[in-house]
Amino acid sequence: MRVISGTAKGHALYAPKGLGTRPTEDMVRESFFNIISNMVRIEGCRFLDMFAGSGAMGIEALSRGAGFAVFADSSKESVGTIRRNLAKTRLESRAAVYRSDAVKALKRLSGGEGFGIIYMDPPYGSGLCGQAVSCIAENGILAGGGIVAAELAAKEEIPCAGLGIIRIREYPNSKIVFFGGI
Repeated sequence: MRVISGTAKGHALYAPKGLGTRPTEDMVRESFFNIISNMVRIEGCRFLDMFAGSGAMGIEALSRGAGFAVFADSSKESVGTIRRNLAKTRLESRAAVYRSDAVKALKRLSGGEGFGIIYMDPPYGSGLCGQAVSCIAENGILAGGGIVAAELAAKEEIPCAGLGIIRIREYPNSKIVFFGGI
């Protein structure tokens, strides 16, 4: 796993040990950033990486010019890995890392400046995507004109939870659902 583009291009990233995380494949990450570049402006935006795992998505966003990124994951090992990857890519000054479950992290982030891009990759089949999207919609965490993207298993049901579906991009083993304000 490596940073695909931008200032940290080519840096190999660490992944948490064990089977508890499932890093987003390079092909899916590259496709995601190509799609969102036609939807929102990455440069200078605030990026939220939920269920962050290794932090690869948020680090990719920072490398491509996002102004600031927040990483949230409930795993102590994942949080340590994210911090290690931020230090390795020298992007830690533009980031904050929280060890928290998704709903608590989102509530903690409410009331502040919204995020232009929110990416989440919850454990497949957990139902956490719907809870997180509902919390984002209810607490005004998404900035005006921003998008939420959720990576789900290919056959997983798409949650209808307070935001409209803009687009769905399918891959062999997964799909990314793009949501926006209604």
